[in-house]
Amino acid sequence: MVSGFTYKEMIAFFSCIFIFNCQNPTIKKQFICYQVAFENGDLIYRFGNGFFSSTFRDFSNKEKLYSHVGIIYKPSSIDTFFVIHSEASELTGIGGVRMETVKSFLCEANNWALYRIKADKEQKYNITKIANKFLQLKVPFDLDFNLEDTTAFYCTELVANCVNKSMHKVLIKAKTKKGNRDFIAIDDTYLGSAEKL
Repeated sequence: MVSGFTYKEMIAFFSCIFIFNCQNPTIKKQFICYQVAFENGDLIYRFGNGFFSSTFRDFSNKEKLYSHVGIIYKPSSIDTFFVIHSEASELTGIGGVRMETVKSFLCEANNWALYRIKADKEQKYNITKIANKFLQLKVPFDLDFNLEDTTAFYCTELVANCVNKSMHKVLIKAKTKKGNRDFIAIDDTYLGSAEKL
């Protein structure tokens, strides 16, 4: 406890300042009421305004709320929260696993939410370790959306791999079909495996 505030309250306060500096008024308004602290391994979702955002959102079977997902990560050496996610340029298709600040991740979003995997602290931390490994390997974006190819990941494929490896079981699975292929939709990554904060 510092000056009458718990650690979680301090993190939530500084997170509010962090997001409040974003120029997107929708994100500012949403975060004013957001009183939960980020934790390593949390899943952060957004519905963006990109050309393919509506398409990816509509791939979900039950809840068509978000178009993209990443993993919250805070290095022990600094007091900044980052998002590790897999993304490709809409113009070139070039991209892959990358890391950016939460502020940057959310600034172009129309809507967002935070979910927490039902796991212990060590398992959640391992999610970020695995995500960092893929980041260091510069794993490219999976333009073929092929789950059998483990050398490239689209956003939900990255999250499923990190969570499932950390949990040592298949917690997140593909429940969607696109053509003749299994596909991990956005809502496949949180329905039944994570709770909204």
